[in-house]
This record gives sequence, C-alpha cells and structure tokens, in this order.
Amino acid sequence: MPISNKILLQHIEDLLQEYFSHDLRIEKTENQTRLTVGEPRIWIEYNEDFEEEILMGVEHRSCGHYGTKNDLVNTFFNLLTKRIRICRSFKGTSCFYETLDIELSDNRFYEFWSAGGFSFYFWKTTTTQIEFLEPYITNPAFERRILDLKIAMR
Repeated sequence: MPISNKILLQHIEDLLQEYFSHDLRIEKTENQTRLTVGEPRIWIEYNEDFEEEILMGVEHRSCGHYGTKNDLVNTFFNLLTKRIRICRSFKGTSCFYETLDIELSDNRFYEFWSAGGFSFYFWKTTTTQIEFLEPYITNPAFERRILDLKIAMR
C-alpha cells in the first residue's frame, strides 16, 4: 500500500535533516512548509493540502507539471544528486533564452526549466554559454534511502 502524502513529506523532511542538517532551512507557517537546501537554493514547498512545488533559484515546477508524485520526488532528488546544466543563449550581450537541465546519465539530459523571449538584437550572432553545477551530494547511502522512499511510494 502506498504511503500517504503526509507520511511521504515527513520522510523527505527527515531524510534532508539527516544528510543536510548543516545546510537545511525549514520554514513553517500556519499552512505551508518549505525545505531549502544550500546554494544554489533548491527547495520543496508544500501546503496543508499537500500541493507541492519544486524550486531551484527562481525556476520552479508545481506538482501539476508532473504525472505522479513519484515523478515529483524523482525530480527533487535528481536536483540534489545529479549534475545540472545551465544553457544561456545571447544576441550580443543580451540573454534571450535559458534552460536548466538535469543530467540523467551518460550525457542524457532532462529539461527542468526553460525561459525565453524575443531578442531585439535579431541581427547579432547567437552565442551560447554553458555552465555545469556538480551534484550537491554524492553519497551512496543517501541514494539508497531515496530508492527505499521511492519503493515505499508504489
């Protein structure tokens, strides 16, 4: 039997407290909880109805962007345990498109977030800047605990 939303989120909070006690900030209000890990700031936020959002910096996805809670949990933990690629496209010095991708394996990426707009400098040459952020944590015990949590969610 799958675990309830409340128990799932408590397990996530406990797991983050165990492995990120030095770099975890927990903010609770009357009807909302936000768990923030390190820099760049990665957080999961949920309210009393257990509507979740995953965020990294200003980029975010709500549970509605995911097919299942399992997908949401996978993405959150992938932001912590996988390499992140940030691609920025410029016309001149003006950034007009940006993506944030999670490296799944062997140079395969999952697009977490993208934003763009029209560049007024359409005649200028397009250049691309790529930045990689290393995994926030590389701990086999942490990854085993995530796997156990995913199994409990089924």
